[in-house]
Amino acid sequence: PIKSSAASDVYKRQRYCSAKNKLQDIFSVKINDRIFTIAYDDIIFFETSDSIHRIILHGKRRVMEFYGKMRELEDQLDHRFYRCHRSFIVNTTNIKTIDFQNRVIHMVNGEDCLISSRSMKGLRDL
Repeated sequence: PIKSSAASDVYKRQRYCSAKNKLQDIFSVKINDRIFTIAYDDIIFFETSDSIHRIILHGKRRVMEFYGKMRELEDQLDHRFYRCHRSFIVNTTNIKTIDFQNRVIHMVNGEDCLISSRSMKGLRDL
């Protein structure tokens, strides 16, 4: 019985650790009284809205607008995301092509994001 208990504890620990890793790959946002979660892989990019202090999340399946600041969002996200312009944070895994001449990133969903001249070197290094 002791061995099976120890094996059970190891199994529970592995499940907990894998669940914890998966949780880190999920972005959560509160809109009104609801909390929405979206996997990092499903996020294409974030952009600033015309409304002050609002950010638009462009995902593979949905587009959402929420209150937030790009600086705080940038600090919250992981290494897959790159701030290529003051108005855009892109998911580098969802970039289709980069046009350095015209300073435009073409995303996998057909939308385009601008690249600032200051961000060009960092983007090339990626």
